[in-house]
Amino acid sequence: MDNKEELKAYIDECVAKERICPIPMKWNDLYKFIKIKTGKDDVVKPLILTGWYITSNLMKEICFREQLEYAYDNGILENVKTYLGKLTEEQWHHSND
Repeated sequence: MDNKEELKAYIDECVAKERICPIPMKWNDLYKFIKIKTGKDDVVKPLILTGWYITSNLMKEICFREQLEYAYDNGILENVKTYLGKLTEEQWHHSND
């Protein structure tokens, strides 16, 4: 399976578990993790703090997927999947939350 298929499979896994994105604190940690791993500052910022309350689940999901795409494009998808794999289900925001 190449990385693009792996990316799609991971997104499908999140959808199957009704995951939208990590909860705010963990999402911010992911953002910092991606910045450190890539050494770049153009990572899509998570919709946290005030943004958390004024954005829909769809917007949060789109933002999170953009971060996953960014990780794929920068060759760190495996690192991101490993990081996210350590989150408990309670550390995810779900569509039914």
